[in-house]
Amino acid sequence: TPLPKVTGAPVQRAPGDWTAALDQFIEAGDCEMVGVTRLRPDWVFDHEETGFGTVIMLGVQHIYEELKHVPATRGGKDVTRQYGRAFEVSIKVASWLRAQGWDADPVTGPMTGKILMIPPALECGFGELGKHGSLINPEFGSAFRLGAVLTDAPFAVTEKRVFGVDD
Repeated sequence: TPLPKVTGAPVQRAPGDWTAALDQFIEAGDCEMVGVTRLRPDWVFDHEETGFGTVIMLGVQHIYEELKHVPATRGGKDVTRQYGRAFEVSIKVASWLRAQGWDADPVTGPMTGKILMIPPALECGFGELGKHGSLINPEFGSAFRLGAVLTDAPFAVTEKRVFGVDD
């Protein structure tokens, strides 16, 4: 999917205002979770490079009534649909940033982008790591998919959440 060019001088906002502006994508139904953290070099795949320093994480929730039918085709359709939503919202957020003068690179998964997805999702408050090696979110359990956007726009970092999943 082609991205729009970065246009104009970068829009200036306070870091907290940038992060709060991501809520528009939740309100529009594009995703159910947003969070921001700083990119760590060990999250970048060995064969990839990026000059960006910030990761915007995006979470899309599964429809439980459909997901409970996995591995049947009915359940698989929802998995595919949510991967598609994660891809679409990553493109939308990157395009929004580019229209505001900030370069941005959408990242989707699994294992098709430049970075690992679970570590930054943990850092920005999406949940805790379960014994199954994936995220558990207090609202959505493990029934969600991830997308991300790499950028240098001056976002405020969202807080890591600890809610006692091991307990």
